[in-house]
Formats: sequence, structure tokens, C-alpha cells
Amino acid sequence: MVERIGHHLRSNALGLVAIFIVLGGTAYAVNGPLRGHNTVGSADIINRHVKGHDIHKGAVHSSDVRNNDLTGRDISEASLNLTAGARAYGVVDPNNCAPIPGTCNVEEPAEGITRVFRAQTGVYCVRATGIDPENNPAAVSVDQFNSVPDPGDAVAMTNTGDNCGGHTDFFVVTQRHPEVTVNQGGSQNNATVSGPAEESNTVGFTIVIP
Repeated sequence: MVERIGHHLRSNALGLVAIFIVLGGTAYAVNGPLRGHNTVGSADIINRHVKGHDIHKGAVHSSDVRNNDLTGRDISEASLNLTAGARAYGVVDPNNCAPIPGTCNVEEPAEGITRVFRAQTGVYCVRATGIDPENNPAAVSVDQFNSVPDPGDAVAMTNTGDNCGGHTDFFVVTQRHPEVTVNQGGSQNNATVSGPAEESNTVGFTIVIP
């Protein structure tokens, strides 16, 4: 009888020791140093429990962040090169062009415009080396300072459907709507209106390529 009781106690004692070792080991893994490297997975971390001070400074790199997952407040504007602006821009004064067909000087301010060629009256091919006009639209506007103050509305526009015969130049057209007189009654031309647009060499323009 005594022997049976002793055997029972020894069996229970060994079981308790095993339970203690298992529980003690688990507690050690949770509260103390972990065994080896890369032993903590996403499932081991409680959501929203990793704080900034838990991450070593400089440990998170661009490759660690999924594309387009950072929002505006996550990014320091000072780290962005916002002052760079457009990739290319320039001003063209039609009075500073060689006789047609010929090249034109690019007026300041300018950046990235490497060639301006006037192919015919009011038709220009503007080159920004390294920028494909078929994939990068440009914005063009009339530059009043470099335009001749002729009567009639001035127009400057680009055409993405025409690339000056290649994939290197932006196609720009400058036009004017000349003033014409029409008969508004009384059997005589007694009113001035804008006529049909005509290509013109009197319109300066600014081109900007974002």
C-alpha cells in the first residue's frame, strides 16, 4: 500500500515538473529573450502594439513599405524635391528666330528645352531631350511680352497628334484671328469682328512640360 502511494506521488511529481518546465519555458519566451533569430511572426504581435520606440532608427527603408501606402501626413514635405517643378520650360520670341525654316533662341527663364525649330509660318518643333511628346503632354500659352501687338486675338497651342515627324519634338502652332469688317446692314462694311484663324509669326509663347 505504501509502495503504491509512493509510486503515485512520484508519477504526479514528474507530471508537475513537466508542466512547470513547459509553462516556464513559454513564459520565458514571452517575457524574456527569444531563442534564435526571426522567431517572432506577425501572428505573435498584438495589433497596434508595436510603437515607434520599438523600431530602430533607420531600420525601415523604402523597400519595406508597400507602394502608395503612405499618406500625406506620413511624409515630410521637406524630403520632397517640390522646388524642381516642371522638367522643361522656356519662352520663344518669334523675332529671335532665323528665317523660315530655321532655329529660334530660347528666352529666359528656361530649363530643359534643347532646340526650337520654326518649320513654317506659325509652326514650331520644340525639343526637350529625353522627354517623349507622345507620352508627355505639354502646356502652351501666349506670351504677351514677346508677341507683336498686332490687331486680332493671339493663340498658341500644342497638338499631341502631330509630333513634327518624329518622337522627339513637341508640335506648337501660333495663330491670330485678324480683324475683318463685315456688313451688318446699310449695304456697307460697318462692323469689325475677328476673322478665321491664320498661322502667324507675330505670337510669342511659353511652353511648360510637367
